[in-house]
Amino acid sequence: MATNSDPPPYSPRSSGLRPRERISTGSYLPSDGEPRILLGIDYGTTFTGLAWCLDDGLNEPSIDDITVYKGWPGGNTTKVPSTYSYDKVEQGRPPRKQWGHDIDRLSHVIRWTKLSLGKQSSEQELLALRDLLRSFSPQNNQMSTTPAGLNAHVPGHVAKSPTDVVSDYLEKVIKQWHNSVTATSRHTFEHVPLDVVITHPAKWPYENLNSLYRAVNNSLLRQNVRLRDIFLSSEPESCALYTTHGMTAYSEDSLIVGESFIVCDAGGGTIDLVSYRILSNAPLELQKVGVITGGNFGATLIDKAFLDWLRPRILNLNLSSNADSRNGLHVMGPIGGNLVENFQRVKHSFTGDPTQGPFVVTVPSDALVSTRYRDDYDSDLLEISFADLQMMFDSAVQGVVKLIEEQYDILVGYTAPEEQSNVVTNVFMAGGFSESTYLKNQVKAWAGRMPTLRIRQAEDCWSSVVKGAILRGLDLGMMSGPPVIACPYHLGICAAQEYRRHIHGPQSTARDTYRGLSLVQDHINWMVHQGDVITPYTGIEKRMKLRVSFSQYERDSPRGMYVTCLITTRRKAPPSLDDMNESEIVKILVHCNDLTESKTEQKVAVPTTIATKAPDERPNLYTKLRKRSKLTPTDQPRQACMFQVADLDVVLRVVDRTVLIQVEENGSVIGIPYRQAF
Repeated sequence: MATNSDPPPYSPRSSGLRPRERISTGSYLPSDGEPRILLGIDYGTTFTGLAWCLDDGLNEPSIDDITVYKGWPGGNTTKVPSTYSYDKVEQGRPPRKQWGHDIDRLSHVIRWTKLSLGKQSSEQELLALRDLLRSFSPQNNQMSTTPAGLNAHVPGHVAKSPTDVVSDYLEKVIKQWHNSVTATSRHTFEHVPLDVVITHPAKWPYENLNSLYRAVNNSLLRQNVRLRDIFLSSEPESCALYTTHGMTAYSEDSLIVGESFIVCDAGGGTIDLVSYRILSNAPLELQKVGVITGGNFGATLIDKAFLDWLRPRILNLNLSSNADSRNGLHVMGPIGGNLVENFQRVKHSFTGDPTQGPFVVTVPSDALVSTRYRDDYDSDLLEISFADLQMMFDSAVQGVVKLIEEQYDILVGYTAPEEQSNVVTNVFMAGGFSESTYLKNQVKAWAGRMPTLRIRQAEDCWSSVVKGAILRGLDLGMMSGPPVIACPYHLGICAAQEYRRHIHGPQSTARDTYRGLSLVQDHINWMVHQGDVITPYTGIEKRMKLRVSFSQYERDSPRGMYVTCLITTRRKAPPSLDDMNESEIVKILVHCNDLTESKTEQKVAVPTTIATKAPDERPNLYTKLRKRSKLTPTDQPRQACMFQVADLDVVLRVVDRTVLIQVEENGSVIGIPYRQAF
């Protein structure tokens, strides 16, 4: 059995100080002399960018050494669409790669997968299941009812999670770049290690970031490369880093020492903002001020509003009430997908000028237009009024303007430690959505209230994030920080789950007489999985809330109880406690007299200590704390007991190559924590 030690007090930040949050065009830290290839991956909601650089480890690279990859199938572009299809191209049609630019127009296309990464709510999962069943409906013409039809028309994305789709897509993207490099230098990857920088939204939850990391890591492991380190860089900081290198192209009045500026990275899915103060301009040195802010107000909101506008007009659009999200994925059939593609020209050309127009979208020939809207339809063209198009933009554009205003207010009201107030003179707009003329006009209209505030277009806003990722990976202007680590363990908590016949079948159960429930004992809740990303400085933290009930006799007893947790390095996590070795079981002793009861209840029950999920958690999952007493519930007499209740947290942390398991009550540690280094 794993043993406990008496660790020093733990702090989530105890792994060291963060690098100074500054940008300087005069700083460069050369590597250890070993050459390397540095690859930047900017996986976006609507488009993905790749850039790379060869670092010889001796000489300082320049921004001109960064190459943005453009050799995508079907289009020589700075970025490639983040779209994928598992459909096979029908016989007789031209062959297609089925990702990016090169997808057959008759295929079901998966879009906006980045928005689906991370944990889905129960409601989202049920909606996804409903939509999946609807997609099998014969009325939707997606499958026939014959056995052959069932086998032939099952969509390929049905068994795929969002992480699977991102991994499959990025495997194609990275392989395309890898083949291009090896075509000119066949043995490069055999001798030179590969470091990778992954960009991510600043305000992403850990679950989303972990899903993206696992997808990228899985796709890289399928390539024939010497993968060494993976780094993370937030999208707004990467964008700001590249933007600062382009600031030298502006006149000197843009670089006044002491003034501050805002960088707004407006992408397809998320909007991120970061601000810096100019400390020096020879060389250029900046310090981050205020806080990073952001929100989901990207350009996809406009596309979703367009789809909502289409619902009553196109009868066979086959979109569900939640934007056709199936299995957690945004899947569009040929009609909806083609309409969204045709809408992009209208979206990009909209300026907000009432005299502009008319706005028309080409409708596929097999689309059924409702008779109610026949007046707006002529010769395969569907007209969009100015008011309707402006309404499609409103939610996204107003959200962006509000975020910029909030960031500005934060800076103006922020006081630095040296009591220096911020004077904000510039807002740099970057990202694909920032190229929208209507968005730029609305931001400038807001900024018109501040005569000294200027709105500028960042240099190369389409690829500024991925280029900034390379600069950060080179430690050129900003420290990249330590690489991330893949967790080598599965970590879980031994639990008792409420018995459900359709799930558990004929299993033996124990009776929780306090709550009157039948429980399946020794169920394992795996909360951290092998391969999860351990981020620098913050790491992984998972919590399970418990409500512990115990009698006065148990409170006065010196025996106490155990919290049983599990830690294993096996490739596949064992399904039950019986499959675990003793060395993989961690027991933390908790004494009831150390707990603070939150309430007292009187019930006739067997006085055994049981902990349940707290009321704000799922009610069908219960965690059992094992008593040191050898008596089982059936050995003890039923009696009237005054039960006392206390709320606990079981905390699993993995930070800086150390695992920490501890039990807390009201933020205070109860019992002796378990710590293990690796």
